[in-house]
Amino acid sequence: MAPAIARSYEHWVQVYERHAGVRWFPRTILYKNESGEWRSALAEEVEYEPTKGILTYYFDASHPGIFYIGKVVGDGKHWKKRIHELAAHYGCDTIESTTYRNPETWARKYNGHIHGYIMRAPVEGFRTEEDFPA
Repeated sequence: MAPAIARSYEHWVQVYERHAGVRWFPRTILYKNESGEWRSALAEEVEYEPTKGILTYYFDASHPGIFYIGKVVGDGKHWKKRIHELAAHYGCDTIESTTYRNPETWARKYNGHIHGYIMRAPVEGFRTEEDFPA
């Protein structure tokens, strides 16, 4: 087997964007500091391994026990093992993620279930005459 090739962070981001068909944006939160100024902070953890890819994950205090996968690109077997290690380390009993592929396939593979839906609509799609009379 040939040795794994180290890739830059930017390379892995480009791979993700090409396969997922979406831009790579870090998950952030907005908050007010002590002076009342709005600030933003990174809200997801990022693990980057040049030969394996990138994993991002986060937690939601309103849903304890859930390990949220943000983005994964690269060696899926490696990241699956790492996700399991991290979820166990943080005491999580559930792993939640989204996918651009058929979610039923992943639900079968990981003995999971589909929970909810994501809708995408153009901004104009939310404007109706009923909502905004002339």
